Amino acid sequence: MVPEGASLPADPRKYIRLAAVLRGRILDGTLRPGDCAPSITTLAAEHGGWARQTCAKAFRMLEAEGLLVRVQGLGYFINGPAADTQPGSTGQPPILRVAHLLRGRRDGS
Repeated sequence: MVPEGASLPADPRKYIRLAAVLRGRILDGTLRPGDCAPSITTLAAEHGGWARQTCAKAFRMLEAEGLLVRVQGLGYFINGPAADTQPGSTGQPPILRVAHLLRGRRDGS
């Protein structure tokens, strides 16, 4: 969702504009590391009924940039440095540690 008074970037490609909005929300701290990203269906509805494929393309773009992590069956999560600095910590938000474990099981590790 775009904040009141703000507008989408001028690029004509919808997925680029949506990725810019989400990137801004991640970088300004509105979406924090470990948080669940809004669902593709929700974003499509919020943006006037855009195609789900358009929103998915924006998510894949942010995933390639390292700002999102996809956990199959759970959705996309915000990536970033962990707040905890406990000894033995992997330096990842808890959901990303879980994602790593799930990927390992799926890959047979």
